[in-house]
Amino acid sequence: MSVRLLRRWDGDQRGEGVADGAWLADDVRRLLAALGEKNWVAEAPENHLLPHLQPLCDDATTPWTLVATDTVESVFVISLDWSGQPATMRRLRMDVFALLGAIAESVSYIHQRVGDEIIHYDVVSGMLDGDTAFHPHGHLIELHVSGVDVPVLCAGPQVISGAQGGIDTTQGGSLGDDRFDKSDQ
Repeated sequence: MSVRLLRRWDGDQRGEGVADGAWLADDVRRLLAALGEKNWVAEAPENHLLPHLQPLCDDATTPWTLVATDTVESVFVISLDWSGQPATMRRLRMDVFALLGAIAESVSYIHQRVGDEIIHYDVVSGMLDGDTAFHPHGHLIELHVSGVDVPVLCAGPQVISGAQGGIDTTQGGSLGDDRFDKSDQ
């Protein structure tokens, strides 16, 4: 009986990793506990975070244009247009992490979600007990990234199950297309 390899990316020959990440688990649990603490999320993110982001968005040498900001139930929602080149998911992620570096604190969690025409990044960044002389606090942020090339990134390549139980990555875009970085999926 053969075992089907569940590939993690194109060219993966192992189908599994080499270790666990247990050494980080306690710190991740500390962040999770902080998220559950009453009033851990700081007020007025437009005063605390926006002044650090605005100069990057105003700088013509960066790929960012600030479209709008809003605070919705303590989440600082930031809508941005992105014009990075080459227009790949890898480049977008690099640019997002550089942008978030302007507001990141000692602990951060970032989750990318791909929508139909917008790419979302759910972010928490803060200071845990013992990380700061100040009272522990954090920020909840949601980036909404749009731009002329973003819908193309959202559309593909799509990964679907093939008829033989394999993986077909050709739906919605070719991995050979320069817009897509094979390591992104």
